[in-house]
Amino acid sequence: MSSNLTEPTKQTHHPPKKTSSYKINRTSVYNTPMLEVQQNPRLFKRFALVWLLVLPVLFYAFFVGGRGWLSTNLFVSSNQTLSLYVTGLQEILNKYKALPEIYAEHPVIVGLLQSPDDADLQKQANSLLEKFNISAESADTYVLDAQGLTLAASNWNLPKTFVGRSFSFRPYFQDAMRSGSGRFFALGTTSLQRGYYLSSAIKDALGTVLGVMVVKVNVATVEQGWTAPHYEVLVTDQASIVFLSSRPEWLYNAVHDPSSEALAELGATRRYANKTIGRLPFDIKAAAEPWVNTFKPQNKSSPPYLATHQDVEGVGWRVWILADRTPLTNSALAYAGGLTLLITLGAIAIVSLIERRLGLLRALDVQQRAREVLENSANELELQVEKRTADLRRAQNELVQAGKMAALGQMSVGINHELNQPLTAIRSYADNAGKFLDQGRKGEAAENLSLISALSERMGDIILRLKIFARESSDERTPQVLQAVFKDTRRIVDPRLKKDRVKLDVEVPDSDITVLVNDVRLEQVLVNLINNAIDALEQGDERRIVLKATVEAKHAHVAVRDFGSGIPGDVIDHLFEPFFTTKKVGLGLGLGLSISSGIVSEFGGELKAQNLVEGGAVFSFNIPLAPKSKD
Repeated sequence: MSSNLTEPTKQTHHPPKKTSSYKINRTSVYNTPMLEVQQNPRLFKRFALVWLLVLPVLFYAFFVGGRGWLSTNLFVSSNQTLSLYVTGLQEILNKYKALPEIYAEHPVIVGLLQSPDDADLQKQANSLLEKFNISAESADTYVLDAQGLTLAASNWNLPKTFVGRSFSFRPYFQDAMRSGSGRFFALGTTSLQRGYYLSSAIKDALGTVLGVMVVKVNVATVEQGWTAPHYEVLVTDQASIVFLSSRPEWLYNAVHDPSSEALAELGATRRYANKTIGRLPFDIKAAAEPWVNTFKPQNKSSPPYLATHQDVEGVGWRVWILADRTPLTNSALAYAGGLTLLITLGAIAIVSLIERRLGLLRALDVQQRAREVLENSANELELQVEKRTADLRRAQNELVQAGKMAALGQMSVGINHELNQPLTAIRSYADNAGKFLDQGRKGEAAENLSLISALSERMGDIILRLKIFARESSDERTPQVLQAVFKDTRRIVDPRLKKDRVKLDVEVPDSDITVLVNDVRLEQVLVNLINNAIDALEQGDERRIVLKATVEAKHAHVAVRDFGSGIPGDVIDHLFEPFFTTKKVGLGLGLGLSISSGIVSEFGGELKAQNLVEGGAVFSFNIPLAPKSKD
């Protein structure tokens, strides 16, 4: 190729007619494009203009792509937060579910309905209901006769007492009279306070319905915990009307226009008293998934939201979580702007380089210099493209690697110390085994190799237990040996026990205790209680925890005791409430004990906490023994 390129240069002083055939052939093969560039110096300026016109399209493409990726992340985060809120609301409702039925069996209540004119019975019933109400921390507790008239109430001594008022129009009364129980959310017609009403029929010994027991629960307190940044929360009824919300101005507004039948039902039951039902100021657009919507504000007083929802089982409520899309849009704009700016700077650099080369082409010999300049420009452009591509690829790899490292870091913190010791020992035994083999000491080398095998098995056992513990478990309960569960739990918490220099004493009978549980969930409860006990020992002198199990009748009693400073009096009554925590910000959501309490409840037990006179605290619960198999 080099001879072909240099030959025309040697021919430049020959008469054109003698060389035209050769030069025309060369021009058609290589030089014609360069001559065209020389004759049209504005070609590259037009190219630059077209390139700049393409940039808005690139910006929009980057914006849409970035927004889609960020929307996916926002949806995942919203769903996780929504599940926590739904679980917390469900736990509040479940706490009071059985109370009306229990109260309805009290002889004083049944006696009052059988003798409604007995003043002594009415006085006793009022006092009894007041005590029930205080103990359960419910809003109101009252008794209705078969006509819906209130005979006794916990608020009997207040100006706006329910005694003497008729609530026969309420569905919770009608449902309880008809089917034995009722559930209803409404605004109180007397108190004008929101409440969830649970009712149960009151029957005599023959099963005749005498009246209805009602417990009103103030679920509005749950709104105080809806404080996650960039999120709004609301709960709607069957008619899509908001009755709980992190934004008070959204209350008693409908997500969708309610039907005329729904409005008629609201009027008949006086669910929201005299409140005017409005419409949320959003245009709601459904997404591909039925549980995802976009809330577009009808005015500038509210940002746009990405909304997901989940139904509360058994009550006909729907919990919505609205994630502010403004930060998402801003981030997508920044992402698109950064990439567009990078490409723009690259295009400017390329255009400047080309124009500089064209200036040289016009000043130098057209044929020879044009070839050299174009070759250089092509090479430099290729290098620029390769460099930009490499930079982008490296940035992507760094982002992916950073995500991997973050995940590995979270998994390795707890087992780092426990795995490093065996690894160090394996390295030492391997070096010694090599030396023993060199010296012909095969027996000692074999012994070292056996130790290496044992250490490897130990490391595999640690990793296996962590994998089993981390796997997603089912709700199925099967017979499990409690001592084996204790042993697996100890393997899981052993790295932290060693790290914090805490001794764990396990006290169990010699004979196996077989219980009916889900072993992974029971491990979850024990790990949480032991971790909390380790935290409690930060201020204690005796760094010891006792895990104990005994058999009591048809149950196994499990206790985790620490020797710390005990539980403060103002804390112990709130330990099992969702989102309650005494840890520093960032060290816990306050859900560990609440979830553990729920798991124990599923097993048929109750998680309890108490301070000990001799110091420290103990968490205990009962779990059912597995039925003995029949041979």
